[in-house]
Amino acid sequence: MKKYEYILFDWDGCLAMTLDIWLEAFKEVFAEYKIFPSEHEITSLAFVNWEGPRKFGIEDTELFKSKMKKKVGEKNEGVLLYDGVLDTVKKLKSKNMKLALLTTSLEDLIAPALEQYHLRQYFDTILTAETVTKHKPDPQIIDLAITRLKGNKDSAIMIGDSVSDLGAANNAHIDSILFYPQHNHLFYSLDTLKSFKPTYVVSEFAQLLHIL
Repeated sequence: MKKYEYILFDWDGCLAMTLDIWLEAFKEVFAEYKIFPSEHEITSLAFVNWEGPRKFGIEDTELFKSKMKKKVGEKNEGVLLYDGVLDTVKKLKSKNMKLALLTTSLEDLIAPALEQYHLRQYFDTILTAETVTKHKPDPQIIDLAITRLKGNKDSAIMIGDSVSDLGAANNAHIDSILFYPQHNHLFYSLDTLKSFKPTYVVSEFAQLLHIL
């Protein structure tokens, strides 16, 4: 089995169980614009894409983003991690692997949970929406993470839950792991995700230890 040294994690829907929070926040902010998309339209067109609201006719995406930040921030207290996240991250770190957190979320939105679970100590670098000018599936955030880790793409792998994560891995020409737990079935189609040809698919975090 291939040896990986540089492990890149997504946040929302991967480490943190925040997809419900984002979905409800999108519904509420869209409603302020008198726009009422279906849940499928939101998850397929607006999730993990700050320019997604343009597809619904919203031009001022910065204002939309500020409204979303407020809504998500209000709902973000007590965010849960998926089962096995802390144990898996600790074990990977103990194996001297280099870990990075790559998220399209804003720093202010993930900071409370990072502090709550004392997660910062396990990541060698954390890149947020503010860090890059192009977001996943553009490979910019992956390329920057590998540079910061002083790593190489042959030994790097991206772990994520969405087409944006898998697309970014493909565009960066690195391997990927699709994290698809039961909870995420409500938000994403497995067939759609598999069309991006992830290197591995897991439903539980503990399974990562058999790959990494």
